[in-house]
Amino acid sequence: MTRSAIRKKAKAPAVPAGQRRRAEARLRERQEAAVGSPTSEVDVRHLIRKLRETGEQLRFEALLADLSARFINVPADQVDAIIADAQRRVCGRLGLDASALWQWDGADSKMPVLTHHHLPPGTPVPKRMDASRHFPWTLREVLAGRSFLVSSLDKAPEGAESDVATWRRLGVRNAVAFPLATGGVTFGALSFHDMAKRRRWSAVLLGRLELVAEVFANAIARKRFEQELRESEERLSLATEAADAGPWVLDAKGARFWTGAKLLELLGMPPGDGVDVEDYFALIHPDDRQDVRGVLAEALQSRDKKVVEYRIVRPDGEVRWMMSRGRLVARGADGPARLTGITSDITARKQQEEAYRANKARVASAADMAGIGFYEMGEGFRLIFVDDRARLLLGLSPQEDGRARDYWLARIHPDDCPAVLKFTRKLHEGGSEVESVEYRFMHPVHGLTWLCHLTRVLDRNAAGLATRVVGAIQDITQRKQAECETTELRRELAHVTRVSMLGELAASMAHELNQPLAAILSNAQAARRFLAMPGADLDNIRDILDDIVRDDKRAGDVIHRLRSLVQKKQVMVPDALDLNELVHDALHLLNSELISRNVDLELGLAPSLPAVHAGRVEMQQVLLNLMVNAMDAVQEKPVDQRKIRVATLAVKGAVRVAVRDWGDGILDHLMPDIFRPFFTTKQQGLGMGLAVSRSMIDSCGGRLWAENDPGGGALFQFELPAAERMQAKRAGRRKRASGK
Repeated sequence: MTRSAIRKKAKAPAVPAGQRRRAEARLRERQEAAVGSPTSEVDVRHLIRKLRETGEQLRFEALLADLSARFINVPADQVDAIIADAQRRVCGRLGLDASALWQWDGADSKMPVLTHHHLPPGTPVPKRMDASRHFPWTLREVLAGRSFLVSSLDKAPEGAESDVATWRRLGVRNAVAFPLATGGVTFGALSFHDMAKRRRWSAVLLGRLELVAEVFANAIARKRFEQELRESEERLSLATEAADAGPWVLDAKGARFWTGAKLLELLGMPPGDGVDVEDYFALIHPDDRQDVRGVLAEALQSRDKKVVEYRIVRPDGEVRWMMSRGRLVARGADGPARLTGITSDITARKQQEEAYRANKARVASAADMAGIGFYEMGEGFRLIFVDDRARLLLGLSPQEDGRARDYWLARIHPDDCPAVLKFTRKLHEGGSEVESVEYRFMHPVHGLTWLCHLTRVLDRNAAGLATRVVGAIQDITQRKQAECETTELRRELAHVTRVSMLGELAASMAHELNQPLAAILSNAQAARRFLAMPGADLDNIRDILDDIVRDDKRAGDVIHRLRSLVQKKQVMVPDALDLNELVHDALHLLNSELISRNVDLELGLAPSLPAVHAGRVEMQQVLLNLMVNAMDAVQEKPVDQRKIRVATLAVKGAVRVAVRDWGDGILDHLMPDIFRPFFTTKQQGLGMGLAVSRSMIDSCGGRLWAENDPGGGALFQFELPAAERMQAKRAGRRKRASGK
């Protein structure tokens, strides 16, 4: 029997109290009229049955009224207990064995949950089951909003076979069910059953059960609404706490704010339940007050959400930034009545924005001062953005934007094209995320210029190809010119220093040359005499000629070394050098000077030193400077104390050279200045030897320093990276520059 059939059969609606009292009065009148009157036995039985039905009707209505009254004001957390008690009382009053109330768990109507039940003792209680499998027909009927009656399982409707099998397994003989729904949405079902005997289901009984289902549906719907409202309030509370925001309600008519404790805390005001509108406006910074009033007036005339940011001056004098969001939610008879919203403290955000703006301005100023231009390119080298500075640096007109990359590549100096193409290939094909390159560029107006180009990859596609890159361009023409001029000046200074030093060693150099030249002259004269003698001894003449060749090579070596020091080189030519060999070369040039000054030299050269990568002439100049300074330091000492020492040592990844003297050492207050240009303690010195020497060592990736030796005298040392270490460092710099 469907719900429509049940409604046709159940024609016993609830009887109002006044009507019930009139019916009772008429019944009493009939009873009184019947007293003393001849009545048949059938009439008496009919009268008794009517009395019983009326009494039963009155008792059920009293039960229903009691249940309705209990559900009206009961808290949501007590509804379940009252429903369970009501199921027991209804089943007891109507003589039913069992009742079950199922509800959907969220949106899953296929897995209802048995939330309330009244069952005979020992009956299994299926808390949860797959309704689509066990009660498919019942589920369809209930979801369609239809009540149904299965008075006998043997007479169940077609399609209810699975339902009947489940009922039999649970010991159920019949079933009547009513959907629980509010607002057209079904959220559960209430069913009643007989477990021990069959029943004749009357229209009156079905009508009563339907009334019970309606009472239960209303009670559960109110409970769900209150639970959802409480959960919503909790979520709102959590959200406002997380946002450090305070909710408020503005009663426009009463000009009062209802504020939570959080908003009062943000305002720096004592706890309370509200604040006057004008008192609130008194806290707003005078410069922002008019803007806030304007936004408030707009909000009171519209249901659109309004947002306003403003400053307040707290009672303690602190200025804070606030942001208020509000919306009209109610209208009274005479216009806008209530606004609700939240206010949050955004001081930290404002400070960050201000810091960002200041930093952006500084970056823009720095970029402007440095003459840096920016651009952005997309997939396929498509130009997305280019600023005015970059256009000026490249001479790029808007008409060239579509072919910007081709325009750029066509103007790069041919000698620099390989390096630039390698730079772009590493970026776009995934070899690097950041790359920089310096190259010459033929500007259409300014001619040949030098550009420094730095590019970073922002996005790549699945194949690893760059799809978005940003770049910065700077004109470094002046810097390159300055570098060239500085390099030239440094070479000139080094050359002047060498010439000056050789001027000081001129006498020694002359003596160094006089020895082989005198030997050559003596041997030539002897050979001439031998040749004038009859029967000349050719073997003696041959030996004399060998001596002449040897002395000539010796003199040639001296001249070659002098020329290599005096000759002005255009650029330093790095080479793999053996520092032990370089020390011996320097000693050849200083041999006569050591003898003339009566200076004793000690050598402590470590065997098998690794090679270093440096310029030969420059390193010879450094050694000569340090050794001449060491000889100068011991010049005034007694002859037996005139001693210097030159040593080499392999250290971790480098080679060290140490030059020590046994002079008076370096005064502590002079130590910071000894490498400063034009600083000297010599009467006729230029003060450039140590400064130039340090510059040469630095240019080779090494370091030069000085200290006083604990045993007396000064100790000058320099280190140069081993050739293998230097190559590794250069590779590391390339990796860091590429962003790996």
